[in-house]
This record gives sequence, C-alpha cells and structure tokens, in this order.
Amino acid sequence: MTLSIVPLAAADGTNPQTMTWIATLGIYDGKLEIQPISLLPLNVGVTTQQVKLGHVLLLQTLNEIAKTAAGDPTSIIYNYANVDPDKISMTVVSAQ
Repeated sequence: MTLSIVPLAAADGTNPQTMTWIATLGIYDGKLEIQPISLLPLNVGVTTQQVKLGHVLLLQTLNEIAKTAAGDPTSIIYNYANVDPDKISMTVVSAQ
C-alpha cells in the first residue's frame, strides 16, 4: 500500500512524503489481521500513529467488503485470506 503522509512536525505547506507499506493478511480467532512487514523510507518524520491510520482504514474496508459480499450478516468469521498482486481473496462463514 502506498501512503502519502505529511510528516507530523513539517512546516505548513510541506508536500506529503510517499511511504510504501508492505503487509500480509492473517487470521486469528476468526478475525482478519494485518501483519506489517516493511515500511519505507524510515526516519523521515512520519509517526507510527500516522501510519496506523492507514492500517485501520484498510482493515475496516476489507471487513466491510466481506460483510457486504456475505449479504450483510450480523457477524462473520474468517477462515482464509490471501493477497496476490492483482487481487485479495477472503473466505468467511457468516451468521445471520
């Protein structure tokens, strides 16, 4: 995922820093997790809190897509998730 983030202590009008964040998907107790592997470049003034927002928004979006595809159930349990260069695959069990 590519993030454009203005470093926290940057002066007004500073252009965003392009960050490349690499992660994999995992499943723990039936819940989808994002496992960060790499963030580049490092030491450019972008805080963990700023990057975490992208993480949270991606996880929220994936959960919303899965729920919508499953017919908007009351809950879902993940049993498979995978990222390929051209797609994200997820398999869920839903409870109506």
